[in-house]
Parts: sequence; structure tokens; C-alpha cells
Amino acid sequence: MFDGELSGPHSNPRTGISKAFLGGRHKRLACHVIFTIIYTASMTTEHCEIMPPEALDSPTVTAKTTACFWLQIVLLVTASLLVYFQALQHHFLTNWDDLQYVLENQAIRGITPAHLREAFTRVHAGNYAPLHIISYMIDYELWGLNPAGFIGANVLLHTVNGVIFYLLLCRIAWAKPWVVVAALIFLVHPVQVESVAWVSERKNLLAMLFYLLAFHCYLSYKDENRAKKGLWYGVCLALFVCALLSKSVAVIFPLMLLLYDICLAPKGVASYRDKVPFVIAAAAIVAMTLVTQQSSMSDLGAGRTSYHGGSAFATFLTMLPVFASYLRMLVWPSGLSAIYSPAIKTSVDGAVFGAAMVCLGVACIGAVLWRSRRDLFFWYSLFILGLLPVAQIVPIVTLMNDRYLYFPLLGAAPCIALATVGEVSWTASRSPFRVAAACGAVVALACLAFVSYQRVQVWQSSYTLWKDTVQKAPRSATAHDGYGEGLLQRGALDEALGEFKESLQLQSSSGSVLTPRARASAALTHNNLGTVYGMKGMTAEAVVEFSTAVQLNPEFDKPRYNLGIALAQQGRLQEALESFIAAARLKPDNPVYQSQMRLTQDLLARGQAAR
Repeated sequence: MFDGELSGPHSNPRTGISKAFLGGRHKRLACHVIFTIIYTASMTTEHCEIMPPEALDSPTVTAKTTACFWLQIVLLVTASLLVYFQALQHHFLTNWDDLQYVLENQAIRGITPAHLREAFTRVHAGNYAPLHIISYMIDYELWGLNPAGFIGANVLLHTVNGVIFYLLLCRIAWAKPWVVVAALIFLVHPVQVESVAWVSERKNLLAMLFYLLAFHCYLSYKDENRAKKGLWYGVCLALFVCALLSKSVAVIFPLMLLLYDICLAPKGVASYRDKVPFVIAAAAIVAMTLVTQQSSMSDLGAGRTSYHGGSAFATFLTMLPVFASYLRMLVWPSGLSAIYSPAIKTSVDGAVFGAAMVCLGVACIGAVLWRSRRDLFFWYSLFILGLLPVAQIVPIVTLMNDRYLYFPLLGAAPCIALATVGEVSWTASRSPFRVAAACGAVVALACLAFVSYQRVQVWQSSYTLWKDTVQKAPRSATAHDGYGEGLLQRGALDEALGEFKESLQLQSSSGSVLTPRARASAALTHNNLGTVYGMKGMTAEAVVEFSTAVQLNPEFDKPRYNLGIALAQQGRLQEALESFIAAARLKPDNPVYQSQMRLTQDLLARGQAAR
């Protein structure tokens, strides 16, 4: 049987929501986790009123405020679960990182000293994120390889992040209507779906959790009325390191702290000495990331590449329309896709000029806010700051992704909320304008939630995801290859064959077939094409495709194994054994490779004995 890249024994895990996940101790555990984290964040807000001091003199007001506060938290949790609960019936995306991170990753199969050591000493899919891997170990201990458990943990983390973000806003700006609107935007905005519905993007959610908790601790450290300031500082630093060990995007944290000191801290003066440990930690993870994400043929997850368009200036021109697209996606999130193919710009054209004007307008607004409203400037600049790690300062392969807006939404959500409902309080007079603004905000949030609900359905399986992506990015070779694998999993061999051929055609026309990453992508598609031929009984054609894949990427184990199977079917056992040995050498922990190698050795030995 041909294994096929990303279409092995776990390629179509159609396990539904298991009773173990929804019932008994696992359900109680999930509830305990969410309320424990909410309680932890609440403890960081202890003695930090959610309304201005002058409004807290009356016991009646205090009681009403407390009830409203908890009602809003229930609203946030409910909204998030309504959008994402359906994802518990989804499957692993077996042709987009879930295989590397979870299904074929022996290191996540239980919490053991050896697995923990591997999490901290090994790079997975081009990323050094040990806490990300450890979180999968916890999932595996709780519910094995049931996708409902892994996806449920993502939904839980995102929901908790939204609640902690709400608590953070309450500490900084009091519990005004725009605060709950901002938290709802963060939770139900459609650009968040990729980070939540995709198991492999757990690192985004984990990094955000530690990032927000670290910010809470920093606020406590800066609070003049707090005792044990050194303890709060130490916990803040530890949580920041945890965020870095979840995803490197958290490196923006020290810059955000400086912005807070300047814009929102009572004294309005930045302190630099206490930021030094944070900068050192961030610099260390930046150096690690630069090394681990170097493009290589052995790991398609590696993210670094050369400058798009051949120069830094071309990359800069290309990113201007991308930035404008991000702004559009925030206010009008239509046409969202798993893959985007922005046009590479090497000179100024209409699109670049228009995007440059948009960026100039954004800069002018920022300058006005800096001079007049430092508190609003903080959130405004936090959106820009969140985009810095993916702004191609260090060029990475993907120019644009929905998940790249997960951190920027920390700044964008308050800005959108303030622009929608303003800074009125709950007790403000209900003028027609304010009522209209409130109704508009409710309708807008409902629309965002509905679009997100529909977008979650796209991420149900490899087939549904890549079918949607091919429609939106028809010139993407990766999309056609992914859709072909989705069709292959459903047994639609002829349709899959057409998609793989289309992918190879697009790759050959791109003019980048000689780069290591392009060769690795082509090897993947040739391996998939060989798998289809093998399943159709066209063994000779399969041998050609697998051999081509091996030539393109000698470090790719699956075509070597599949080539061995095809050669064995042709009776070429000695050549088959050589392929099995090569595959086992590349992946020594794969029991299937070892078993097939021993079986072929036995067959050869019996054949020689019979002579």
C-alpha cells in the first residue's frame, strides 16, 4: 500500500466528539481550567476597580457593577463558544502541519522525561516552541489522538484569552461599553478563525495567553499601591519567557511596555532599566528563530527566504498593498483564505501608490493621536507593533496570513470599538445618537460572529479547506496540491490526479524550481502524484514519480518508502530494500519503515536459500 505524503494511517480521522471528551472528568476538567485562569487573571485585578473611584461610593452602584461585570464575562464566553463549538466535530488537517506537529510526532505521545527533553532540544516544522509541543502532550494524555480534544483546547484557550483581554481593558480604561465591544471583536472576528480552528496554530493562542498574563503582572508591578513589586516583576518576566517559548511573535512585548509607560502609566515617563531583561530574552529568541527558520529542503515549515522581488525595496513595495489589505480585512473581512498570493511589486504602480497613501493617512492619524490622545495612541500603535514580526523586515516565505492579525487585534479591537461606540459610560444619557451607535455595534458584532461561524465550517477537513482555497487562490500551487490530497483522502483519484498535475504546472511556470523550498514542494507533489498512480495500479508511472521526488529532495523519507513499495510490487526486492533502508535512516523512529525493511530482508534471504 502506498503511504503518500500526508496521507498515512491518520489521514482521515473521522472520529466524532468522543464521550470521553464531552463527558465525565474531561468536561469537568475543561470547566476547571477556564475558571481557574479567569480567577488567576481576576486576582491580578484585585483592588483595581472596574469603575472610576468616584462612582464606587454607593454600595448599590458597586453591587450593580459587579453583576454587570460577571454578566459581561458570561456574554464573552457564550459568544466565543457559539462561534467555535462546531469545530469540535472537525478533523486534523493532515496536509498542513497537523501531521508534523501531532499525528506523526512521537514526542507528543505522553508526558515523559524523554519527550520533555525532545520538546526543548528539537525544532518542529521550523519553529522552536517547546511549550507548544508540551501542550500537545497534555492533550494526548487527556484524549489520545481524538481531534475534538485538540481543537477543544484551542477553543478554550481563545475564549480564555478574550476574557483576560477584557480584564486587562477594565484595568486600564474602566468597564465602559467599548471595553466589552473590543473584547467581543477580539473573540468573534473572522480573521481569528485560522488561529483557533487549526490545531497547529496552537502556538498563537498559547503565546497570547502568557503575553496577556505577563501584561497583567506588569500593571501590578507598576501600581504604586501594590506590595511585593519585585515578585510581580519576576512573574511578569517568567510569563514573558513562556510566551516566547510558545511563539516568537511575543518579542514585541518590551516595546509594548515602553509604549505603556509613555502613553498610559500615571507618570507618563518610560523607564528603561527594568526593560533590559525583557530585551535580552527577546533577543535570544530572535537569534534562535533566525537559525531555526532558515529555509531547507528537509522542512517545509522553515519560514525564512530571500527578499521577495529580489531586493529589500521590492519587498517594501510589495508589503504596502498587504498592509492596506489587512486594514480592509479588519473592517470588511470578506474573501478570507488559507493562502494569499499578493502580487510581487518591483516598481511603483497604482496599487502601490494607493496603498502608500493609505499608509500615509495612518501615519498622520497616529501623529494627531500622539499629540492629543496618548491613551488612544497606545492602542493605535499596538496594532502596528503587532505587525512588525511579519512585516518582512526579515523576509519570510508567506507574505500574508489571517493568523498574522491575532496579535495586532489587541490594538485594533479597542480602536474599532472606540470608533463605533465612543467612550460613553453605562450610565450615560440615552440620546438617539448613542442608541443608534449601540444598535449599530450590536448588528456589526452579530455580522462578524456569523461570518466567523461560516468560516469555521471551511476548516472542517483538508478537503473543505483546500476546496475553498483553490476557489480563492486558483494560481496557488500549494492550494491545488492540498486540494488534491483532500480528494485523495476521499477516494476521488481522477480528480486528485488533475489537481496534482495542475500544481506541478503552476510550480514549473513560477520560475523558482531551483530553490530548496521549491524543490521540496515539487517533491511533495510528485510523491502525491505517485501515490495516485500506485492506487490506480499504474506501478511503472508511480516508480517514475517517486524517483523524481527522491531526486528533488533526498531528505524526504516518504517517497523513498513509497518507491520501495512500488519496486517490491515489480519484483525488484533488492532495490526496494535499499529504498526502505534509506527511508528508515531518515526516520529511524518510524515503525512502519523498520517493519517493511525487515520483511524485505526476510524475503530476500528466503529467496537466496531457495536457490
